[in-house]
Parts: sequence; C-alpha cells; structure tokens
Amino acid sequence: MRNQSVLERVRAQAQAALGDDTLMVEDVKVSAAGAHSLVRITIDLADGPGGVDLDQIGEISQKISAGLDTIADDLPARYTLEVTTPGATRWLKTPRHYRRTAGHDVEFWVDGTRHIGAVTEADDQQVCFIVNDERTCYPYSRIEKARIHLAL
Repeated sequence: MRNQSVLERVRAQAQAALGDDTLMVEDVKVSAAGAHSLVRITIDLADGPGGVDLDQIGEISQKISAGLDTIADDLPARYTLEVTTPGATRWLKTPRHYRRTAGHDVEFWVDGTRHIGAVTEADDQQVCFIVNDERTCYPYSRIEKARIHLAL
C-alpha cells in the first residue's frame, strides 16, 4: 500500500466502507483548510436512477471515518471528513451520469445550440432524449456539455 498515493488509499478505504456495489466513490479530494485539512469524498449510486439520502450519508460517513482510521499515518494530522453527493448541478460526463438522470429534463448543447429534453435511455455509446415531443439520440461525442435542468 506504500506505493499508492494518499488519494488512492483514501479512495480504497472509502470504497471498502461502502460495502456492496450499489454505491461508489465518485471523487476524493484532500486539501489544506487552515491548520486542518479537508478530506472530501463524493459518493453516488453506482448506476440507475435514485439518490442517496441524508441518513445513508450519516451512516456511510461513520464507516468511512473508521476505515480512514486504519490509514491515519498517511493522512494529515488534523482533518475534517466531508462525505457528500455530486448534487443536481453537476455536469454530466459519463454514460453512468446520463443513466442516473433517466426521466429528468437535461439541458444540453449540441453544435453550439442549447436544448432541453428528458433522458429516455442511455447506453455506452449514446443518450436519447425527448425534445419537443420527438425522440432524438446523440452519441456522447456530439454533446458538448450537459446538466440536469432545474426549473425554478
């Protein structure tokens, strides 16, 4: 384990603490925050629609904290652990992100033009939307950027 970076060790401990394959570690960041450091671990469902609720985050935080205790020598002396989810405003970058938004409106750009449509399906090559009552599919390479459309 000594050859792994601190981020890799934190990620491995966090993923082990999650247990089954329904949850995954999306991102790990360790950053200085004054005299302390901040260890931020972003978790998400491994695939499909749904979400992680606050009770789950609380339970998971305790498990991850216990896992990090086993690698305490590799971590900053004083740190704050923050376990979070990506949130509704994250940019969609992977097929898994699109599958997680199935049934929701997504704001996306193709050829410089902004569209809003509901995700109907997403596989490893393309994502399909209902835009203006018509089904339209795009390979991921054509989508310049996308995120969940929040109607206020």
